[in-house]
Amino acid sequence: LGHVAEEMNKKGIETIREETETKARLIYDYLATSQNFDIPVQEPSHRSLTTIIANTKIPASDVIKKLTPYDMVIGSGYGNYKETQIRIANFPTHTVSQVQALVYKLKELIG
Repeated sequence: LGHVAEEMNKKGIETIREETETKARLIYDYLATSQNFDIPVQEPSHRSLTTIIANTKIPASDVIKKLTPYDMVIGSGYGNYKETQIRIANFPTHTVSQVQALVYKLKELIG
């Protein structure tokens, strides 16, 4: 934890915030244009920047399985939403290029 905090301090809070917003925008822009995902929170200002939720028209477990061979991990929804939603983490440890690669792979595999 100390090492992580040290790295975050080196990067600076403004850079972390900017990168988090950029990565969230990449993901939300993709979800908004995908035929297989919907954004459940309609008001953009109410959407989380760090845990992005999407309704999925195909089982969440299928989406997760398709990404596994590429060492990309996303989560399923909770409870009743386990198979109808996915969760994508957007934390400071994730780089913009990693998120770009995830979005590219989702477009390729899911549409």
